[in-house]
Amino acid sequence: MIALGRFCLCLNAADLDATCQFYRYLGFVPVGEDAPGLRASMSNRAHVLTFMSFLEGPVINFRGGHIHNLMRALEQRGLVAEEYNTEPDVLLMRDAHGVPLPANACGHFSVQDPDGREILFNTHPRERQPFAEALQGTPRQDGLVSHPARQGLRQLQIRFDTQTLDTHVDFYTAMGLAVLHASASGKLVTIGHRSCPPASADLSFAFQLRQAMTPAVSLVLQCAPQALAARRQSDSLRLVPHREGLSGMDPDGRHLILQGPA
Repeated sequence: MIALGRFCLCLNAADLDATCQFYRYLGFVPVGEDAPGLRASMSNRAHVLTFMSFLEGPVINFRGGHIHNLMRALEQRGLVAEEYNTEPDVLLMRDAHGVPLPANACGHFSVQDPDGREILFNTHPRERQPFAEALQGTPRQDGLVSHPARQGLRQLQIRFDTQTLDTHVDFYTAMGLAVLHASASGKLVTIGHRSCPPASADLSFAFQLRQAMTPAVSLVLQCAPQALAARRQSDSLRLVPHREGLSGMDPDGRHLILQGPA
């Protein structure tokens, strides 16, 4: 598979503090990459959500990959790269004498999925070595560790609703991802990246694509039974019964589903 980078979902947050407080209550923990008033990142296990006050819509973000090689590989698979910074003076990798290295490893570019959602690939110099080491199975040393579950929260599943499921599956498999699971109805597909070697577990990720009438982003959380019962009574979350468990909205109007264990 192509080394896309570490997966992160960036979401808009009208009130950054309120949104972060909401997700802390659900058990997410800060990862220490905040820009006050602009950006805050929170994690659950390997999944990272980055909330930004200036975004208009969701952005899928991959970080740490070799930008030059990655862009060439994706273009060879038929994807169209946009907004490539050919002269990223600040972000260029440099040798011991400060001279820019060839075949620019850092910088950014983006592509668009079939619903027009931005997929941003961006890498800073400090991310290159940790990511390269992770590909070799070296334990992560960059401080952005995958936190264990807290407060009964077990796993986060990101779900993208789309009217064109087959087109999206074709797009993401062309990008180098794989279909990990498909429902019996064929209307819900789990797609993602299984890193190799297995020691690089923090590079593995998955998200769901679901056939639906309206494109949207939903967050599905698995909870321990006692945690699910406690949240059922929570006035802060305002959850209601749902065919998959409990359902509600986060402060920014995104659909939130809490499930018991499978």
